Amino acid sequence: MSEQSGNTASEHANNAERTTCPTCGRPIGAAPAAPGIAALRANSEASLEATVASVGPTREVVTSRGPAEVADAVLQDASGTVKLVLWGPQTTKLQAGQRVRLAGAWVKEYRGRLQLSLGSAASMVVLGP
Repeated sequence: MSEQSGNTASEHANNAERTTCPTCGRPIGAAPAAPGIAALRANSEASLEATVASVGPTREVVTSRGPAEVADAVLQDASGTVKLVLWGPQTTKLQAGQRVRLAGAWVKEYRGRLQLSLGSAASMVVLGP
């Protein structure tokens, strides 16, 4: 059985002209690009950065837990667009043109289209305009 070497950052820096470290095989250089909206799949978690293309009006709906406020935002990146459903206090946090980072968002299919929602374990950070 052979052990895989754990190269230090300086050893990786010495191999900067290569795409992978010859010793351990790990990538060298820039971090891999995060998958975009086109890579989203139903019934999975997703983390992404995108631009808010639009935010719809807040409306009141009746859920099994009672009345709630909901609004739809459309996010876009170079690979596509997706709806983000905003609930309660989230409905006032986004404006068109902002950059946003989502982590742990849930992807589901609704009426034949993918959409994102933010559960209690998810996070949304506005990165700026």
